[in-house]
Amino acid sequence: NLLATAEAALRQQDWGLALLQVKLMNQLGTDYWREQAQKLSIRISQEQDAWGTLVLARDLAGWLTANELAEAVMLARSIPRDAVVYAQAQADIRRWIPEVFEYAEERLAYGDAMGALALIEKIAPALDVSYHDRPIVMLGQAKALAAQGTVLGYWEAIARVGQIPANDPFYGVAQEYLSRWQQQLQNASQLQLAAWLANSHWRWGYALAIQQAQQVARGAARSAHRLRGLPQRGQIGLAHPGQQQILFV
Repeated sequence: NLLATAEAALRQQDWGLALLQVKLMNQLGTDYWREQAQKLSIRISQEQDAWGTLVLARDLAGWLTANELAEAVMLARSIPRDAVVYAQAQADIRRWIPEVFEYAEERLAYGDAMGALALIEKIAPALDVSYHDRPIVMLGQAKALAAQGTVLGYWEAIARVGQIPANDPFYGVAQEYLSRWQQQLQNASQLQLAAWLANSHWRWGYALAIQQAQQVARGAARSAHRLRGLPQRGQIGLAHPGQQQILFV
């Protein structure tokens, strides 16, 4: 009865009644029910957070502006699948996404292709497969993937833009990004290999790691540095066992 009452209270966002069940469980005086009370207390906190997130997302969407709607979509998407309000959040997302696309199409109509792309890029992770064949979505998703700065991210980004047809308005922009990501993929791959070699902790490994890393342009090395913990060229450091570091002089 206590558990059933608590579950019903959570579905109604009746936090006071749910917390009362925690108190009653603790009063039963057994280890089992104290453990159940602790689990319920954590669940209540999680459900409160999820409900608060959904309320905030709805408040943002209520402004009916492009950026706020996009933020609302991504905020609602962060709600855990096991939360009581998950289904409500998904329903809201399905309602808000077409509104975001309307704003994107409006920007396209005014010649602001990059503004439309930036808007779709914000909600790219929330788009299901029914949207994936749209060139603007392909490019938006590709940009989001490339922004991860990983080898896999660049690979997937390149694959996505490769599907954009040549007669699409975004084809030219896609080719510019494609060229940039191909170079960044090469740089990231070289630095990943350098980190792997350095991690061997053998002298020959460090020597080969330095050779690989030095093939990367200085600017690219700076942007990729955060990926594998490599020091910048010109930075003096020591390669200690257990650490992925390369000495650059």
